[in-house]
Amino acid sequence: PKKGDANKFNKLLVEAVQQDGRIFISSTSLNGNFTLRFACLAFRTHVKTVDTLLKVLKEKVRLLKKQSMV
Repeated sequence: PKKGDANKFNKLLVEAVQQDGRIFISSTSLNGNFTLRFACLAFRTHVKTVDTLLKVLKEKVRLLKKQSMV
């Protein structure tokens, strides 16, 4: 987000994407930053999967911003 706690926002985003169920992403902490992870280099990952991920991420970001949870 442009303002607020990015770590909190990313944690909520990962949870929302996982609850949605259309795509799976994981997370990790790098140097104290909560980071989203997506296994895009797996040989079974297709462009359609990446497109779905981007669509779901955009939807969930909009939803979280509307809910003003961060």
